[in-house]
Amino acid sequence: MGFMEAMVAFMAVTVVLTGYLGAMAGMAAVPMDPTDSIDPDEFTGSIAGGVFESSYLDYMGTFLDATGCSGMAVEVRIPGGFCEEQGPTVIGDMDGHRFSRVFVSTVSDDQGRTVPAVFEVTVCA
Repeated sequence: MGFMEAMVAFMAVTVVLTGYLGAMAGMAAVPMDPTDSIDPDEFTGSIAGGVFESSYLDYMGTFLDATGCSGMAVEVRIPGGFCEEQGPTVIGDMDGHRFSRVFVSTVSDDQGRTVPAVFEVTVCA
């Protein structure tokens, strides 16, 4: 084998290893987003007597058990004054890396109207 062939082989190995190490470093630095597996259809509720009543507490617990995340918070905003403001619903510990996702859905009130609602879900991994 001549010098030129040896240099070409060396450069080919160097380029392949550089690409491999770059891909591995890129994947290791970006944590997986646990909010990708959230089912937005589970976030529902109703308005009774001017107060929002959630129906997603069981789903929050199931999601935390399935993903191994440490905590989850859901804040609901219903525009239009259909109900009074409330604080976020929090389950578990919210210390650590946080991932957030916003879903737009509808809820029903006690007069039979369908009202838009914005659900902001924060998951702590």
